[in-house]
Amino acid sequence: MGWVRMDKVALGVGWIGALLQGCGPPQGPIPGRSPANVLILLTDDQGVDKVGAYGEHPEPPPTPNIDALAERGVLFRNAWATPICSPTRAALLTGRTGRRTGIGDVLQHRGGKELPLREPTLPALLKISDPSWSTAAVGKWHLAAYNSASGPDHPNLVGFDRFAGSMSNLYDADEPDGLPHGFFHWEKITDGQVSKSQTYATTETVDDALAIIAELPEPWLVYVPFNAPHRPLDPPPEHLHSFGPLTLGDPETLRYHAVVEALDTEIGRLLDGIDPEVMARTNLFFAGDNGTPAHAITEPWNPRRGKLTPYEGGVNVPLIVAGPAVEAPGEESRAVVQILDIFATALELSGAALPNDVIFDSHSFAGQLSDPAAEGRPLVFSERFLPTGRPPYHTDWRLSRDGRFKVMEIDGQLGVFDLEGRDDDGPALDPEVLSGVDQLHVAALLQAHHDYWDHIEPPGAF
Repeated sequence: MGWVRMDKVALGVGWIGALLQGCGPPQGPIPGRSPANVLILLTDDQGVDKVGAYGEHPEPPPTPNIDALAERGVLFRNAWATPICSPTRAALLTGRTGRRTGIGDVLQHRGGKELPLREPTLPALLKISDPSWSTAAVGKWHLAAYNSASGPDHPNLVGFDRFAGSMSNLYDADEPDGLPHGFFHWEKITDGQVSKSQTYATTETVDDALAIIAELPEPWLVYVPFNAPHRPLDPPPEHLHSFGPLTLGDPETLRYHAVVEALDTEIGRLLDGIDPEVMARTNLFFAGDNGTPAHAITEPWNPRRGKLTPYEGGVNVPLIVAGPAVEAPGEESRAVVQILDIFATALELSGAALPNDVIFDSHSFAGQLSDPAAEGRPLVFSERFLPTGRPPYHTDWRLSRDGRFKVMEIDGQLGVFDLEGRDDDGPALDPEVLSGVDQLHVAALLQAHHDYWDHIEPPGAF
């Protein structure tokens, strides 16, 4: 990779102050704004190359409904997640990095691990706010295991009044029945109760979300983490896509694109199915949990730099926000943000209080919803580590970036990359060829990187 090693240098107080301010919790409601509902749509394994509105790939799958969100919302060009699903989901719901929660890698469906119940979550904080919110989650959970301490009750125990969806990936099963599990035969959890569903999973997720939204008192938080377009890539019902009859023998990239289009079609049905007056008072967040997996990446993108890697193809994800908080629809923000910043943004827009004895890593981007050109937080971060829980870790990735440069620390080795004018990371920098100003910039970024990652207290008992 051309890794380089650079020594730490002293940082000015202003830089440190900006970093700490950027990572602080939300400060309360926006004056004069009453709480609007919050709808969070999270897709699984869909990078920016697979959303037409981003224009970062010459041949994306059809995504007209997601693209329409960008036309009436704000598209974030530089949003980061983690390179794998469970850590992103845990960070989104807690506003805390995996170093604090212990969730650094995927939680297996029989792995016995779960997001600790001691973690304050977005639904729990909204439920105890004034007014109290109704909460529901519909879709793929992936933050607990069938044999973890809470098991299938976990979504309800962390604060959701209602849950309907899968415990983890659709091919996972706690009760094998001799049939292959996938989009058309999968294990469904409904408020802790396990059953089998034969309905195409994306369709059933939207059916359940519409039914629950119709019943929930306002204000409400509804979190919809779709299983699509994660494997297994079962060909969707033909009325949901434009690729014609497909079989499991067709190329994965073709089936992946059909699954993405089917997902987009069902997202359109979800949004059209919500009462227009309710939708008008709902802030909608659309995001991806990590980059596109290798089996779905097509040229000119590099399949070795997608999901499960620390490169931009693994961590740069779609983030689009629409709703009453958006004052400049159809605009783009180049501020660096994280998917876990949805936590602080939703809380700021709602005015919910935060516990004062918990450290949060989330920073509200509500300012970019009113002014997409506004500067945001100075740095964002990403990570992956194994095993789940407390250190030591035998795999330890720590990533930091600002508006231009990126630091990768992979198992103790540092690499610095210049992202300006690039869709990927490019080669690692040789610090000797940087100008004096850029050398100071990179040195300050490295110092901030160490100041952040080296001082995080590990999670408690896990």
